[in-house]
Amino acid sequence: MIEDPMPIDLAPEELAELVTSDTRRRLLRGVEELMMMDPTEPYEPRVTHLVIDIAALDDDIKNHFVSGKQIQDAAERLRDEHLPVFDQYGIVEYDRDEDRIWTTKSTMLFAAAIDEIEAAVDTDETSGTISADDAEEAAKAWLSTATRGSS
Repeated sequence: MIEDPMPIDLAPEELAELVTSDTRRRLLRGVEELMMMDPTEPYEPRVTHLVIDIAALDDDIKNHFVSGKQIQDAAERLRDEHLPVFDQYGIVEYDRDEDRIWTTKSTMLFAAAIDEIEAAVDTDETSGTISADDAEEAAKAWLSTATRGSS
């Protein structure tokens, strides 16, 4: 269990919002894994490179073949839907004008939180979704434990 409190103030429903999105969970896991390849250097990719890097980690993509259209579509979804949310919560810093992200001290903490919350709830095997109610309950429990661990 993580002993440090969340470095930013986050409500359980906000953390639950992050957990209920399968795409956000996969994105954060991918960013965390890519950070660990060289933990001495910050991970600062352009969004298109982020998509390519995460696609290369994905076992579902045989031989790492992804079309240019798939990469562009995924990058646009990240730019429009997911990275602004991650930036809002301090998980990464995202600059749309530079089309680049920067990991923060919170990136790995959020990845660990999401992993623990995901493990505590049932995931629909077909869609990969987690119910909002289950996610919020697990987020409350995780935030309570994380905050208590720092006292």
